Amino acid sequence: MQPKRRVSFLPNPILTVYGKLYKHLPVQVRRGLRAIYHGAKIQDLECRETVDAVEASYRRLGVVKEGCLVFDIGANIGIYADAFDRLGARVVAVEPVPECARIMREKFAKRQRVVVVEKGVGDAEGELEMFVAGNFVASTFSQDFKKQEENSFKTDYTHSVKAKITTLDCLIAEHGMPDYCKIDVEGFEPKALAGLSRKIGCLSFETHQDGMEAARLCLEKLQALGYSRFACDSHQGEEFTLDDWGTSEKALEKAKSLQFGNIFAK
Repeated sequence: MQPKRRVSFLPNPILTVYGKLYKHLPVQVRRGLRAIYHGAKIQDLECRETVDAVEASYRRLGVVKEGCLVFDIGANIGIYADAFDRLGARVVAVEPVPECARIMREKFAKRQRVVVVEKGVGDAEGELEMFVAGNFVASTFSQDFKKQEENSFKTDYTHSVKAKITTLDCLIAEHGMPDYCKIDVEGFEPKALAGLSRKIGCLSFETHQDGMEAARLCLEKLQALGYSRFACDSHQGEEFTLDDWGTSEKALEKAKSLQFGNIFAK
């Protein structure tokens, strides 16, 4: 059952146009619009077209299937978790930003396949300072990523919070072995993978053109765990396809040409 949507002061026609245009806009414009979107407090009215696009992409890939277990690490307000739930997966949505975790708890309150974990993921359990962006999207534990966002996108970091940290190994011990793990933690991907000690199912992590060293470290870690086939996505807004599966070097070269991307491993 879908959760009830909040009433918004923005008319539905405007929301519909926003949804149709959003996935075709440049990244900088999309981030600005998302800041307005959050500021208007219509988080539960996320454009359905975006969720539709994510669902369609994963349906084509065949990575997420009915009944499988998915870890959504860095779930934000749950757009990907929503798509995974639609595909029939059990979802562990992990998100350290309190506002985002609250939104997801409300959104998925009546959807029993989705579990919301209000924590960050790192190399060891504990607490870390998280820098919270005004648009939530670029919130990060990484000082380097924060500086890049401030310089490249003029991202406004409004405050910081102390967030509880878990590890991928701990999540596996509590929730089981995932069939797919999506990691999107804004420059903290190497630390998140450092807390994984064994190969799991298919896994993907986000890449940033200004953070290729982090991507290289992630690939080294995955190869050490036994991953041998890699593919980088080709984005068209929120929709994407994968290049042919090949070497880590090939995937990294493709990632270098993308402002933002994701590398899949299996």
